Amino acid sequence: MKKNRLYGNNINIEFNKLDKSNCHSLSSFYCGNTTIDEYFRKDAINDSDATTYFFLNKDNTEIIAVFTICCSGVTYTPESEFSYVIPAIEIMYFATNEKYQKMSYSEKQDDKTLSHQLLLFCIDYIKKVPCSHCAAAILTLYAVPEYVKFYVDGGFESFMDFMEEKNKPFLQGCLPMFMFLI
Repeated sequence: MKKNRLYGNNINIEFNKLDKSNCHSLSSFYCGNTTIDEYFRKDAINDSDATTYFFLNKDNTEIIAVFTICCSGVTYTPESEFSYVIPAIEIMYFATNEKYQKMSYSEKQDDKTLSHQLLLFCIDYIKKVPCSHCAAAILTLYAVPEYVKFYVDGGFESFMDFMEEKNKPFLQGCLPMFMFLI
């Protein structure tokens, strides 16, 4: 007898903004990266520089994925002597619960994984809501090397030569990536 396979499109998903009333939901979140897990469990709720959102499996109350965004900017230095900052929104963190990381979204291979579909939702949400309030032209993130392909599949590309990356110790080894929002 063939076992029924669970696909992401069969999960009853709810999208929420993290706040004091629901932050306890993240206490058991586990993506497999200790630094990211610690941020979501302990720091995200008190991070006044960023806003965190999560995807909840309504059937079993598990957190499927979480992302944190903040206002940012990309320093643009063309060949002239002047540089300027292009308004941006940064995805500081995007993480999927280890249990759901490799889950297919549907039977169609083109749909890729549930994680991929949630990233696309995240991008679409950023284009519609935060961008409508702050007029950001670029979406940025810093990808750990093992997830660069994941973000390329989501529409991101490496910073161009004339874009300056942030110089922060915790970003060492990460690849700065971007996409145009307009």
